[in-house]
Amino acid sequence: MPEWIPFLKLRGSWAKSGGSVGPYNLGLTYSYNQSFGSYPIGSINTETIPNLNLKPLSSLSYELGFDARFLQNRIGIDFTYYQRNTKDDIVSAGISTASGFDYVLINAGEVTNRGIELLLTGIPVRTRNFEWNSSFNLSYNKSEVKYITENITEFILEQSRTGYQDGDGAPGYIYHEVGQPYGIIKGYPYLRNENGEKIYDENGLPMRGELTKLGESVHPWTLGFSNNFEYKGINLNILLDAKFGGSILSGTNNNVYSYGKHKDTLEGREENKIVGKGVKQDGTPNDVEVDVMTYYMGIANSITEEFVYDASFIKLRELAVGYRFPKALVNKIKVADLQVSVVGRNLWTIYDKVPVVDAESSFNNGNAQGLEMYSLPATRSWGFSLNVKF
Repeated sequence: MPEWIPFLKLRGSWAKSGGSVGPYNLGLTYSYNQSFGSYPIGSINTETIPNLNLKPLSSLSYELGFDARFLQNRIGIDFTYYQRNTKDDIVSAGISTASGFDYVLINAGEVTNRGIELLLTGIPVRTRNFEWNSSFNLSYNKSEVKYITENITEFILEQSRTGYQDGDGAPGYIYHEVGQPYGIIKGYPYLRNENGEKIYDENGLPMRGELTKLGESVHPWTLGFSNNFEYKGINLNILLDAKFGGSILSGTNNNVYSYGKHKDTLEGREENKIVGKGVKQDGTPNDVEVDVMTYYMGIANSITEEFVYDASFIKLRELAVGYRFPKALVNKIKVADLQVSVVGRNLWTIYDKVPVVDAESSFNNGNAQGLEMYSLPATRSWGFSLNVKF
């Protein structure tokens, strides 16, 4: 090995594993939470239909990678390529609530995930009193639904809280669909002509197209950038993180738009009329005036595309300032090390394109990723740390 490469490690792995659902998922469970007089009333205690034919999932994965250090370990590269094939994946599929249930557990065929993970580390500056350590990590994951069943090529994983009935917002869904990444957002776009112009009906309202893919609910790209500066015991750490490539269907924006509280509904307020920019069904420019309430509520209750946003973001995730007391001082109080720090988290959203709500908002981290409704703002916090070693 050359002297400028003091460390190099190659690695590879192959693994096969399985998985199943938790207890009490293969049969109906009951509860007695109501009563009629002195008699208890039993009821089914689940929203999910049990599936007695459910099979355990199986996962086959492998990865290849290397870890290298250069220039007396001042530069490091850690790279991994991986692929994971999951068969008979167990998912909770949404069904009609007229059945008395909301979901059913099924085996969803085959899903593949492949991607890379990269970690770059370095010490750009090192002197007697000052040191700068830096690290950058990046990951990319591409998922694809390969197969569901012989008779099914797509199904709904989750539905937005908007659009359940007419006048209740624009409908949107998270789909599991063959040939697509896991968890795509589907809804109704603006109907457009071959030139991309919106088409308006005889009442001057935009028409909607067929149900289609409007985005991906899971970000394929994840990045992090950390820098640590230390000077004579004073320490400053800055952590940035980012995600790119995912989208969000915002129910909050949908409802705010419907109530006329969204900034995009300001056009036409003074005149109380608006003419949509586009063409009529015969191809001529649209010139039909519509009162603003009818126009904007028409969009809010039918056009899902209007409320699907690029959920990419860059955030200052953490900022910490600390001080490590000199050895001469800590030895006098008979401890090995003493450090105090002030830490702030979620301090600044540097970049995002989602209005009103946080780009990271979601119902949950499961099937409903990519759907949002009346989410709370992200919490900014400050803390104090005292670290003593004996």
